[in-house]
Amino acid sequence: MTLIWSILIAFVVVVVIYQLVHRTLVKRATIIMQNQAQAATDQAVQAALKAHLRPANLPTDSVMVADVWGKGVMAFEYVVDMPQLNVEEQEWLTKENLTTALDQVGPQPPW
Repeated sequence: MTLIWSILIAFVVVVVIYQLVHRTLVKRATIIMQNQAQAATDQAVQAALKAHLRPANLPTDSVMVADVWGKGVMAFEYVVDMPQLNVEEQEWLTKENLTTALDQVGPQPPW
């Protein structure tokens, strides 16, 4: 009877250790993927806005807003200080102009 209990306890310990190691490795891989995606997105946004905004008004970094839609689908937020922009820059910042500028930059691979 003690042999059965020993085997059960050993099995439970092995499963717990496996789950902890697996979770740690998956979380580390996810963080690496998020950092690479964020760097590539920052680069694309900077390139798209560089021609239309003064360097002082470019967003310097992004914040991850969501990573809940599925594996590899992330959303980043950029903040632009609107009062510091001149009238032309404010008028240029529309959804259509930003989409066109990002399409012109093209996809940037994260590697």
